[in-house]
This record gives sequence, structure tokens and C-alpha cells, in this order.
Amino acid sequence: MKRALHYWALPQSVALKEKFRIAADCGFDGVELSILHEGDLTDVMHPDELDRIRLLAGEYGLELHSITSLLNWECSATSDRPEIRRCAVDALKTQIDTASRLGATAILALPGFVALDFSVGSLCSSEQEGGPYSPTMERIDYDKAFSRSIECFSQIAPYAERAGVVVCIENIWSHFLLSPLEMRTLVDTVGSPFVKAYFDIANVMPHGFADQWIRILGERIGRVHFKDYILSAHSLDGFTELLKGDVDFKAVMAALRQIGYDGWVTAELTAPIDDRGDTARRTAEAMDRILGGV
Repeated sequence: MKRALHYWALPQSVALKEKFRIAADCGFDGVELSILHEGDLTDVMHPDELDRIRLLAGEYGLELHSITSLLNWECSATSDRPEIRRCAVDALKTQIDTASRLGATAILALPGFVALDFSVGSLCSSEQEGGPYSPTMERIDYDKAFSRSIECFSQIAPYAERAGVVVCIENIWSHFLLSPLEMRTLVDTVGSPFVKAYFDIANVMPHGFADQWIRILGERIGRVHFKDYILSAHSLDGFTELLKGDVDFKAVMAALRQIGYDGWVTAELTAPIDDRGDTARRTAEAMDRILGGV
């Protein structure tokens, strides 16, 4: 398996070149960048700027294997508002175009929301008709959310195929896709090799078992997020560094081997504001243990 580190696990006070150096020094094979409105990667960058980022990563022997995006949180594919659903499709196209230019072969996509338990309003600034949008403003009927999500990814699949970028749908805390059977049905209904699952092993902890999800999703898994979770927290505060929570990594690795998964595993966590690379180093050591059998 190839090891990657998410952008937010790298020190945010240093230049992108230094971020890449730290990731490479820690032995990671790649980095998962994130599209922001301001920062190292934005949604309005000129193609030449994206080329420079790709070449810079290459100088350190890193692949930019996948791209996440703030835009996913601003436009829900399941919204009751048609203009927001159109925004979700457009945002995915921007993400696909950016990934293609950076040489990434996948993007992380959100399936949409039935409702959210926590506020991301501070992140949301879509200039859609009616003002800034946040998915916390809505509670969507579950059956409508399911059909709208299928519609969104069915619409985006041909665009992704032309770009050669796989759209990987992540299981998130949105009161939606609460079981692996639903995620499997969604992916199978879309029916494209360019729409798969981005399985996050810690996100299922409050209501499921990661190894079961892995075996049920099987070859539908396009990417995997590694992080850990403390079950007693019952909140976002439960997310923690690898091997410091309750994820059964032995069972996770056994299930991944059982389905023959040999792709990218990306550690998704957030470094503290004063971090200088220690989070990346600890994460690399933990991933060595996990991939080595824990």
C-alpha cells in the first residue's frame, strides 16, 4: 500500500515547499492536497500555478494522489434547493479539473447531507441566490437525499471518466449512508468505474465496524482514510492521532488484505497550530506499525 498524508496534518505556518520536504523526509509516498479559497491551493488558480505545484511535489518524490475541497462543504448534492445541487456538480467539476492538472487520479467527494450534527457555517460562503449556504440550515428527507446523491454522481461520472479522475465518495457524519449496504447500493446504482467509495475507518466508529464496511464494499473502495477515534467522546473531540483511540487496526488491515486492497491509505488529521513537523513524524511511525501488522 502507498502511504500519504493529508494537507492539514502538515505545519500550516510554512511554505508548501517545506510541507512537501517534511512529508518526504517522513517517508510518505504522497500528499492529499485540499482546495481552499485562500492558501497553497485555491479554486481560482491559473493552470501554470497548478503545474508548478505538481512539479514541486515531484522534486520531493511525492505524488499528489487525491484532492479534497472546501467547496464540498458549501454545496450539498442533496439540498432541497436546485441551485445548491447545481453548485455541488459545478464544484465537483472544478475539483476534477484541478486534480487532473495536478496529476491526481482521485478526488474526495461528499455524498450530501440529511443533516449535520455540527456547524460548518464558518466554512461556507457560497454566493448563491439567497445568500451564504450551509448544510446545517436544512434537514432533508432521507429518500430524497439518496435519489439526489445518485443523480449527482451519475451526472458527474462521464466528466470524471473523460478526465481520468476517480470520484471517491466519503462516509461522513451527515445522518446519511449510515450503513455499508447503502454506500454499496449508491456506488452500484451509479454504475461507473469512476465513482467509488472513499472509506474513512474512523468515521464509522460511533455506529459501525470498519472491517465489516471494508469487506462489504470490497472493490468499490477507491481510497482509504486512516485516523483514530475515542468512542467514549461521543463527539468530534473523539478524533485523535493514529493508535491513540479505539480503532481495531488489526481487523482493518486483515479486511483490507482480504479484499485485495493495495492502493493509497492517507492519514487524515489536523496538526496543532504550532506544529513543526512532529505530527507528520508521529503519524509516519504509527502507519509503519499499522501496515506492519500493528
